[in-house]
Amino acid sequence: YIPGVQLQVKTQPGKGTLISISVPLSRSHNRPVGYICSKNSNTQVSAGMLLIVEPDDRLRDLLSFALGKLGYQIAAASDACTALECIAHSGVQPDLILTAYALGQQIDGVQLVQKMREQFRRAIPAIILSTENHERVCQLIWAGNCTLLRKPVGLNMLTFIVSTLLRTALQET
Repeated sequence: YIPGVQLQVKTQPGKGTLISISVPLSRSHNRPVGYICSKNSNTQVSAGMLLIVEPDDRLRDLLSFALGKLGYQIAAASDACTALECIAHSGVQPDLILTAYALGQQIDGVQLVQKMREQFRRAIPAIILSTENHERVCQLIWAGNCTLLRKPVGLNMLTFIVSTLLRTALQET
């Protein structure tokens, strides 16, 4: 037994079993909604600046922590407006954008990527995380020259795609 850790098991006949473990974050991980966080590491991953825009606090913190541990520099925000403000005031230029599709009613993830690409006048690689299954949404994401990943996505898969997109973008420049 570990205090604060919750284990949930859901079984659907014919489909399988989902096991989820919830671990509370320490208070030191509680950050303001928009923040810039830089990590330097001696890992083998070549450092790149990732912009993570995710409305879910836990997922945003998990992505920031996990990708930061791999040596990436992280800029993270909970919504598009905060992300645009953060980038404008920090002078940071992301090498890759990792964003949720659903960011609120005013702007979606694809529109945020388009704004960033226009602002920096370059084709920044982008990953859109979505739970949407609608063909129209998928077409919008693909038409925006973004990589679509369905939530939930495994960290190994996400890490592989991030490194592949960054490596490809570096080779094209």
